Formats: sequence, C-alpha cells, structure tokens
Amino acid sequence: MISATAVARMPGLRLTAFDFPFEGKPLNSLWPDSETTKDRRIAVESKVAQTWLQAVAATANAKDYEAHMDLISRNVKVFGIPDFDVITYEAWAAQCRHEFGQNILKQVSYDGIKVLVNMPGRVMFKTMETIEATDGTVNTMAVEIVIEKETDGKWRVTQERILSPEETALDQDRGGY
Repeated sequence: MISATAVARMPGLRLTAFDFPFEGKPLNSLWPDSETTKDRRIAVESKVAQTWLQAVAATANAKDYEAHMDLISRNVKVFGIPDFDVITYEAWAAQCRHEFGQNILKQVSYDGIKVLVNMPGRVMFKTMETIEATDGTVNTMAVEIVIEKETDGKWRVTQERILSPEETALDQDRGGY
C-alpha cells in the first residue's frame, strides 16, 4: 500500500481516497481469540488511526481542499479552542479554504499516538499536532480525536478536542503519546 504522504508528493496526482489497511473488516475481527495480546490489538488500532493521520497531514500539506475535507465528517465537533464553544464542519471548511487559498498553512504534522478506545468502526486516540504557518508561527498542541467509519465506508473525524496544558502535562508524565 502506498502511503498518503507519498501520494501527496506525486506531481499532478489528485488525492481522492485513501486505502485503510483493514477496510471491510471490523477491528475486533482481527483478534478473534483470547491468545491475541493486548499489544497486538493496540497495534491494529494504532495503524487505522495512524493511516488517517497521514492522510489528513498529506492532504493539508498538499493544500488539497476537497480530499482534506473528505476526511472530515459533516457532523464533526471540535472543542477546546479558546473563545469558541464548538467548531462545526462549516467553520472547519471555511478555515481550510482560507488557509489553503491564501497560502497561510506551511505544514501539518503529527507525533506519537495513544489509542484510548476502540469499538468496531470507531477509534479514539490522542496525538501531538503541529501546525506551521508560512509566517514562521508554529503551534504544537495535544489533541484527542475520534474517527469513525461512516456509512460510505470512509474513516472521518467526528470529534476533536484540544487538550488543556494541564491535561497535556499529565499525559506526558504518564509516558506521552
């Protein structure tokens, strides 16, 4: 399987869809017996989340608005942004349109991953997100993300929460992401 990052670097290629490694199989079907270890389950869960993170970063870095927004659920809710109660799909779309169109965004990247919850068709995890602007501004924050496999079979973010500095510090004390 070719990575989303590699696809994003291919000139003239428009990003439209990403293959997830376990497409068509509920995550819990990958560990059908009690001999499968917790570490194996975490590895499988992490792979789905990591693949989604790579796709989100690749589409943002390529400034491919349509492919990027295809990874965002129309029902998404983002919490934890100062001065905002909740950010919806419409606000996220407007922000991306502005940042991509005005060449404000330089790069998005993710570092580490810690899966918190897994259910068939849903994974919740924490990661460190770094957003770099073309003016040199760099924002790094811990985020908690829920991705779900929607009815069309695509994995999309349905919830994101920006973690407080206190929660981030506590997580770092416990081993990070």
